[in-house]
Amino acid sequence: MSAPQPHALPNDYVFIEQIGEGTYGTVCKCAYGDQLLAVKRIKMDSSSKGVPATTLREVAILKALNTRQREMVEQGILHDLGAANIINLIDVIYDLSNIFLVFEYCSIDLDQYLKTNVLSQRQIKRLMYQLLNGLNVVHKNEILHRDIKPNNLLLKFPHIQANGEGDTGLNFAQTRTEPRPEADDCILKLTDFGLARSYGINVTSISANVVSLWYRAPELILSSKSYSTAVDVWSTGCIMYFLANRKALFQVRKDFDLLQQAFSYFYTGPASVREISVLPGWSSFVGTNQAIDLGALNNPDRQRVEVDIVVDDQGKDLFYKMMCLNPSQRISCEEALHHPWFADKDA
Repeated sequence: MSAPQPHALPNDYVFIEQIGEGTYGTVCKCAYGDQLLAVKRIKMDSSSKGVPATTLREVAILKALNTRQREMVEQGILHDLGAANIINLIDVIYDLSNIFLVFEYCSIDLDQYLKTNVLSQRQIKRLMYQLLNGLNVVHKNEILHRDIKPNNLLLKFPHIQANGEGDTGLNFAQTRTEPRPEADDCILKLTDFGLARSYGINVTSISANVVSLWYRAPELILSSKSYSTAVDVWSTGCIMYFLANRKALFQVRKDFDLLQQAFSYFYTGPASVREISVLPGWSSFVGTNQAIDLGALNNPDRQRVEVDIVVDDQGKDLFYKMMCLNPSQRISCEEALHHPWFADKDA
């Protein structure tokens, strides 16, 4: 780690604008020489001793993942780090009151982009492939992201930035009814590893209070303490719907409402919930006094509610494979990358 003067960023960093804010602190767009960078400023808790443990964990995880991506470049698997699908942590800087995480700069997050822009079917497919590709690297390194959502997926437009235009070539605030051609080659970056957790070493119990509600897997709602990479796959299925339909699949306020909708879409019989029916929270949601009526769901005359995702039949097949209620039945990221839907992603 490099240490600037107390209470200040190095003089070589030029503040441009603030682009984000949260309970952790702020994110600013900065210039460093001819580079655009994003600097995440995290306030140190005066009552704690040094850097917050969550920040140390995030930095350690990102460094491990970035090291793996550099190895992939050296092996010829990736063209360069700019094409990698996990955000690149460039530096960690600290002073007496703050810690600054310096990242490559990306123009916009997926949530903001889809408020004013539409995607072609080809663009949806390419972005999904990139998300699965980045997440596969995460999972191969025995890490759970645990917070996959549109705000944590950034978009980078390399051709525009390479031409020195920065963001000037893109007016994201202007509503468009046709897909942007620039989005054909944009790079998706998986970011915000603040809730990420390594699961490969001596982990017997992990918190179920993770993942934003709309993207939370059933086993988390049902208080599983030993969940797997499948929680990220469920969230990724929700992202696929968001990409195709420009709205969230589950727009709910309560855990119960999400479960109820998920059962209406994805329940196919007792076997489809065999794993989650033994979890601690099952009786609280699926009992005689609750609105999830398994008797009605098991009725042979029941008409299954189809999800109105706007993709072709092969895309729907992949979507449903990611949204199995039983986590062990969900497709893995590696398997999903070989799904026939992606056969023509580069066409």
